[in-house]
Amino acid sequence: MRKVFLLRAVAEMLVERKKTVDKLKELLGDEYRDYDLVFASTQGTTDPGIRPASKP
Repeated sequence: MRKVFLLRAVAEMLVERKKTVDKLKELLGDEYRDYDLVFASTQGTTDPGIRPASKP
Protein backbone atom coordinates (compact mmCIF):
# COMPACT_ATOMS: atom_id res chain seq x y z
CA MET A 1 0.00 0.00 0.00
CA ARG A 2 1.23 3.50 -0.72
CA LYS A 3 0.18 6.90 0.51
CA VAL A 4 -1.22 9.42 -1.93
CA PHE A 5 -1.78 13.03 -0.92
CA LEU A 6 -5.05 14.57 -2.12
CA LEU A 7 -6.73 17.90 -1.80
CA ARG A 8 -9.31 17.91 0.99
CA ALA A 9 -12.11 18.46 -1.55
CA VAL A 10 -11.04 15.38 -3.54
CA ALA A 11 -10.83 13.26 -0.38
CA GLU A 12 -14.34 14.38 0.62
CA MET A 13 -15.67 13.53 -2.85
CA LEU A 14 -14.17 10.04 -2.59
CA VAL A 15 -15.76 9.51 0.83
CA GLU A 16 -19.15 10.49 -0.63
CA ARG A 17 -18.56 8.20 -3.61
CA LYS A 18 -17.87 5.28 -1.26
CA LYS A 19 -21.14 5.95 0.58
CA THR A 20 -23.02 5.90 -2.74
CA VAL A 21 -21.36 2.65 -3.80
CA ASP A 22 -22.07 1.04 -0.43
CA LYS A 23 -25.77 1.94 -0.80
CA LEU A 24 -25.81 0.38 -4.28
CA LYS A 25 -24.18 -2.79 -2.96
CA GLU A 26 -26.79 -3.05 -0.23
CA LEU A 27 -29.66 -2.37 -2.62
CA LEU A 28 -28.51 -4.77 -5.35
CA GLY A 29 -27.11 -7.52 -3.12
CA ASP A 30 -25.70 -10.44 -5.12
CA GLU A 31 -26.44 -8.68 -8.42
CA TYR A 32 -23.76 -6.07 -7.71
CA ARG A 33 -20.47 -7.24 -9.19
CA ASP A 34 -17.84 -5.98 -6.77
CA TYR A 35 -14.50 -5.56 -8.53
CA ASP A 36 -13.30 -3.06 -5.90
CA LEU A 37 -13.38 -0.20 -8.40
CA VAL A 38 -13.57 3.44 -7.31
CA PHE A 39 -15.54 4.51 -10.38
CA ALA A 40 -17.78 1.68 -11.48
CA SER A 41 -21.13 1.44 -13.23
CA THR A 42 -24.24 1.03 -11.09
CA GLN A 43 -23.79 -2.75 -11.44
CA GLY A 44 -20.20 -2.63 -10.16
CA THR A 45 -18.54 -3.25 -13.51
CA THR A 46 -16.15 -0.95 -15.32
CA ASP A 47 -17.93 2.30 -16.17
CA PRO A 48 -17.74 2.77 -19.95
CA GLY A 49 -17.71 6.55 -19.42
CA ILE A 50 -14.41 6.42 -17.53
CA ARG A 51 -11.31 6.09 -19.68
CA PRO A 52 -7.87 5.23 -18.34
CA ALA A 53 -5.28 7.94 -18.58
CA SER A 54 -3.06 7.61 -21.61
CA LYS A 55 0.58 6.90 -20.93
CA PRO A 56 3.15 9.29 -22.36
